[in-house]
Amino acid sequence: MKEHPIFTPKGLCIAARGWPGSAGLPWVIDGPSCSSTPTGLCPWNRGRSRWSNPFRVKEQSSNRVTQGSVAATQPWAVFRHPFGVKVNMSRRDFCRATVATLAAAPLARAAEPFRLRYVLASCMYGTMGLSTILAHLRETGAEVIDLWPRPHGDQREQVEEMGYERFAELLHEHGVTLGVSTRYDLGPERAHEEIPFLKKLGGSVLVTGSGGPKGLMGDELKSAVRKLVDRLGPAAAAAREAGVTLAIENHASSLLDSPDSMRWFAQFSAGTPHLGLAFAPHHLPQDASFQASLIEQLGPAVKFFYAQQLGKGSKQAMPKADELLQMPGRGPLDFAPVVAALRKINFQGYAEIFMHPFPRGIPILDTAELVTQEINRSRAYLDKCIKNG
Repeated sequence: MKEHPIFTPKGLCIAARGWPGSAGLPWVIDGPSCSSTPTGLCPWNRGRSRWSNPFRVKEQSSNRVTQGSVAATQPWAVFRHPFGVKVNMSRRDFCRATVATLAAAPLARAAEPFRLRYVLASCMYGTMGLSTILAHLRETGAEVIDLWPRPHGDQREQVEEMGYERFAELLHEHGVTLGVSTRYDLGPERAHEEIPFLKKLGGSVLVTGSGGPKGLMGDELKSAVRKLVDRLGPAAAAAREAGVTLAIENHASSLLDSPDSMRWFAQFSAGTPHLGLAFAPHHLPQDASFQASLIEQLGPAVKFFYAQQLGKGSKQAMPKADELLQMPGRGPLDFAPVVAALRKINFQGYAEIFMHPFPRGIPILDTAELVTQEINRSRAYLDKCIKNG
């Protein structure tokens, strides 16, 4: 019988990709179900779980997690220790053990070393085939893939062409998962259209832009940001229902293009946990201390992080060495204070090592191997910032 995860005494999930399941002695349900957990604690469910009746479970079927129920039988649950010892547990004992485990989980998470959870942007490889890109995903240290559409890449279109079933097979063949869909083409008004795709394929983050108007200041800016959050309400509700986080990027020439606009957005969206910001250093003053302070001010509103700096820009042709200055560790921006701020706010979202080539739609370097090497160069730099922080 297939075994699915519940929390270990250290709050870790044996099925979590990239998480050290051996950090505690993992107990798993001897049956086809995964226990219900509080939001954000179980990477297997990728944030889908919410506080619910403790006698409700998640059932695994066709690569999707759906709500199910457990028959009230005695003994209520049978657990299997990894060394093969079975333990019958009554409902009362199960509840006591669950409460103790969940109470300890936040402390366990707090004690774990901070790290960035990397996601691989498909467009870094231009319009190369998904099979090629997925074959490199693990090598880049990423946990999941972020699909980009034209004009930056065309992997989102590739999925539509091959069909969802074939895409799911590709993910399985390479032992990877979908995490993010970036859809600037949809904008805030149509972002909800992508949520069913993410829900069906197991993705957990949708990134888009804020749209206009641009160039506002003062009360006009505050009012426009409030209206944006209100307009995003239905999409945020749909995202919550699907277990998806909607992240809006701060981007030049848009409504969310200034630190003030980001602060207002964080304030107005504070009661909507599945709505937040995709923090983009590229579009902010290239002052590491300033950016670090802004991250601390935004706190939990930061749902996604672009590891990209301005460098010499990306809107005109230039020598490749100059273009690569957008990458962490190459350009002048010191990411150490920025990463330290992410650690301070206990950032648990995805971090995407990123740059724009010119023109858009081409790989950042000539071959997939070279792209992967460049990403790993920046990853080593960022990890060193964490280690030395």
